Amino acid sequence: TISIVRKQLMAVKSAVERCEEGQRVLMVLDGAALDFCLSPDLFDLFLEVSQVVHAAVGCRLTPLQKAKVVKLFQDGTKCSALAIGDGSNDVSMLMEARVGVGIVGLEGAQAARSADFAIPRFKHLKRLCAVHGRYALYRNSTAILVSSYKNIILSTCIFYFSLYTGYSGYSNYDGWLLTFFNVVFTSFPPLAIGFWDKDCLLYTSPSPRDS
Repeated sequence: TISIVRKQLMAVKSAVERCEEGQRVLMVLDGAALDFCLSPDLFDLFLEVSQVVHAAVGCRLTPLQKAKVVKLFQDGTKCSALAIGDGSNDVSMLMEARVGVGIVGLEGAQAARSADFAIPRFKHLKRLCAVHGRYALYRNSTAILVSSYKNIILSTCIFYFSLYTGYSGYSNYDGWLLTFFNVVFTSFPPLAIGFWDKDCLLYTSPSPRDS
């Protein structure tokens, strides 16, 4: 019942508060208990407890429950969730999460086809997030800034030139220069940044095998 589940959640919360340094608190839920936790009466408490425990395990969950947990956590915490799955029962969860990672395994490739990223083994998740994810964020943001700044510079020059020409519409650049500005003259720097730019080395630890 709801009262029993509420007592268990309060017990987990108190266990986290009494937890000493070096200790870990794990919360285990099955499908029936999760239905009570996702109800309006217990969801706030469940969301609070789930954010303070060190780990949580859900067993015997339906695909709909997995997707609902991801959606409610994203809506409740205003954070992005990364979901990982390897089977067809994880497809709804992967599609609900803002970032879905599918693992190609013995259960088929349904999860990999529905996910944003696909990896052959779970051990590759560390490299996907720490290396490729970081590089993608850095390169995309830098390429967008470079593309914006170069167009702002061009537009600013035309704007100030129009002040001296009485807003006649006459351009200080030839037509062919404006045509090839983004296509030829300034297309390589954003592409080079998007492909090869790095803000740190690939291996920052003494042992490259750890990466």
